[in-house]
Amino acid sequence: MREIKFRLVQNDKIVGYERHRLTYVGGDKTIYIAIEHSPDGVGFCDVLRTDVKWHWIKHSKKEQYTGLLDKEGVEIYEGDIVEYFQFSPCCSKCANRDKRTNEIKFNSLGVTLSSYRVIDPTSDISELEVIGNIHQHPELME
Repeated sequence: MREIKFRLVQNDKIVGYERHRLTYVGGDKTIYIAIEHSPDGVGFCDVLRTDVKWHWIKHSKKEQYTGLLDKEGVEIYEGDIVEYFQFSPCCSKCANRDKRTNEIKFNSLGVTLSSYRVIDPTSDISELEVIGNIHQHPELME
């Protein structure tokens, strides 16, 4: 099962990460979803804990983790800017590799590039490289 995680954004700045996980409580094996926050995406803490200073991170927007990694092993989130090569035939005997830059989005088709090209995790993923995100590097989309 893919990990359910989000990047938290406030005032167009990344302020932390959120992870949802199923957990069991008590002897009756009741299942609930634990919502955990982390300022850096590494050390997560249940938001219901009051003994930890950063147990809740204020945010106005969430960007979902796609469940995919780029060619360098970096997690790909909605709003990431990726670089990839797209083949375009120039003649019947060869094919050019055009370098493209695009934003990752979620829509009714699934995980797509902002050009509405659906990402096929079985083939496309080895070509994608996260080079930034729309918050910290908006100039990459110009």
